[in-house]
This record gives sequence, structure tokens and C-alpha cells, in this order.
Amino acid sequence: MEGIAVKMPYAPGNVSMRVLRGRIDQVIVDAGKFIEETAQKAAWVSPGKMQREEHWEYPPDALREAVINAVCHRDYAVSGNVQIRFFDSRVQIWSPGKLPDGVTVDLLRVEHASRPRNKTLARLLFFAGYIEQWGSGTLSMIAACRRDGLPEPEFRETGSDFVVTFTRSTLNVLLEHPDLLNERQRGVLEYLKTHPSISTEEYGNIYGCTTRTARRDLSTLAEMGIIAVKREGRLRRYLLNPSFRSLRTIADNRGRNPD
Repeated sequence: MEGIAVKMPYAPGNVSMRVLRGRIDQVIVDAGKFIEETAQKAAWVSPGKMQREEHWEYPPDALREAVINAVCHRDYAVSGNVQIRFFDSRVQIWSPGKLPDGVTVDLLRVEHASRPRNKTLARLLFFAGYIEQWGSGTLSMIAACRRDGLPEPEFRETGSDFVVTFTRSTLNVLLEHPDLLNERQRGVLEYLKTHPSISTEEYGNIYGCTTRTARRDLSTLAEMGIIAVKREGRLRRYLLNPSFRSLRTIADNRGRNPD
């Protein structure tokens, strides 16, 4: 069969390519191994716990689902490979061929019928356990990203290809770059681990800032997916995304020596 081309993370002067070939099931297994070997994960020990906690920068199950979808639904009449492309802040799964007739990008975000080009291949992958339910692949990717606090994947057609893009987890980014948040924002993350929610007014009172500054700080955290917004009438309250609840304290380590 056509292979899967995998591109290692980019570094200046260091770009490598591999092509995975073989039986379809083995190619899918090898692609899963490549993903787990290449994707990074953060690890930390929370206060009072002996066992470390870990968090992948991308949900491996979502990436594997995207690969299986690409292998199953690609247009085998079109030349080229399914591609897995790792970048600094995103991963893309490229599949030769556009979406099948009757399927749109918008439909991929809701329950929809499956329209495989190759029904025999789709049936084989189903009986082999790679497909659990027809038409559920993209919904599984979305659910995995929400579970791990990532933005939902982007689905788009470009030229004669279909591309799924996953954005790197904000949690992992913050552990590497805590200075992305100011002291107030890092403080409210700790506050929300022990309090159910906070309002703009409460934020301003606790951290001694204006309502405008409080609103800007909280809006930035919401845009990053760290907190969620809950409306109570005309009042907005902000809740911590569950995936950040067990995260260790985020400190700005600039200028500090490692332990």
C-alpha cells in the first residue's frame, strides 16, 4: 500500500523524514509508535502525592484516530502519502483527496453518516478494531482534545488534500514558558484550585487591579482555554478547566538556577 510519510519536529538544519510501509494494520501500529516517540509530555509531582503526573502535548488517541481516518478515507486514486507533520506548536495529518461527496467540514463536528470511498477497507478496519463506530472518528478527536484542555482540531480542505490540525496543549506550553502569564493570572490559577469560580469584581479586589485589567486578564486566560466562562444572568463567572486542576504551581523561573 502507499506509505505514511512522517516528518520529525523542525529544528534549524535538522529535518528528517521517514516513510512507513507495509500491511495497513502494521503501518497504523508503526504510526502510533512514531507519535508516542515524537510527541512530548510534561511531568510533575503535585504536593502531597508520591506519584508523578503526566500530560501529553497532544492526545495520542486523537492523533491515532486522525491517522486511521486518513488511511481509511483517503483517495487511493490520487498519488501521494498520508503525512504526519510535527511543528513547534501544532501537528498536522494530511490525507490525499478531498472529503467524499455529501460530507462537508461542518458535518465533521456533529453526528454524521460515514461515506467511505473504499467500503471493503473500511469494513476490514472495523472488524480489526481500528474503527469503533461509523462516522465517529472526528467526534472522538474533538472529545479527546476537550478532555485534555486543547483547542478543538481544525478540519479543512486545501488543494486536493484534507488536513487535520491539532494545536499544542496550553498546559505544556505554560510549564515551559510561565512568563506568558502575569503574577495575577498565575495566582488566580491557584485560587481556582480551591474555589469553584471567580468574578471580575472578585478578581479585582483580590489582586488589587481595575475592573478593566481584571476583565483583560480573565479574557486572556479564557482565550487560552485555561478557564471557562459561565454566565449567571448578567454576571460572568470564571471556572478552571479541569485539566489544569492537578497542575503544579506555575512560577516564573526566569533568572533562577535549576535545583
